[in-house]
Amino acid sequence: MIEQQRENARYLQFSHFLQFPEITHGIFTRLGGYSTTPYRGLNVSYSTGDNFENVIRNRLLVLQSLGIETYPCATLWMIHSADVATLDTEQSTWDDWRTDWPHRSYCVEDTELIWTVKPRRKADAVITKHEGVALALSFADCTPLLFYDPVERVISLAHAGWRGTARGMAFSTVEAMVERFGCQPRNIYAGVAPSIGPCCYEVSEQVRDFYYGKDQF
Repeated sequence: MIEQQRENARYLQFSHFLQFPEITHGIFTRLGGYSTTPYRGLNVSYSTGDNFENVIRNRLLVLQSLGIETYPCATLWMIHSADVATLDTEQSTWDDWRTDWPHRSYCVEDTELIWTVKPRRKADAVITKHEGVALALSFADCTPLLFYDPVERVISLAHAGWRGTARGMAFSTVEAMVERFGCQPRNIYAGVAPSIGPCCYEVSEQVRDFYYGKDQF
């Protein structure tokens, strides 16, 4: 992975995705941003109790760092599943895709960010062939998974916690790309982004049993 920095934001990029100029991607850390203690850094979640204006500025900073601040954003109501949502290029309207912001628009630094107002879709991955759109998910401990098929020009962003991983989140995403857009697995590039490490996360016997098929959830 390659570490990038733009003004007050730092983010990571997969080197094998940089060969495809038609896509833009970034995995942002808590470094940089406008939040103050105890949310210091690039906090993009307003549900934590952080100052809402700081969260808005952080989110705009993410989009500006990648040069996609004018793109509409599609996000999900993540439920630790292996469910995959499709942003269809032919049938999609933006009526049921939005971020988790409670209002339609905000203005930051003379830039208006506009979103649709209906509830988000419940899933943990989203795939699309739609150009000029940003797929945006927020992660805490869980693992971001990125996929791209340069032949069919299909992108995907997935959220894989331990429940989603045990349920086959990565396989489900690739399977959805194959079924819904005709992708061939051999053409799909994948990236596994940083997540919480063994220094800070204890795995219980219950979780191990899920992986080894001794239990169900």
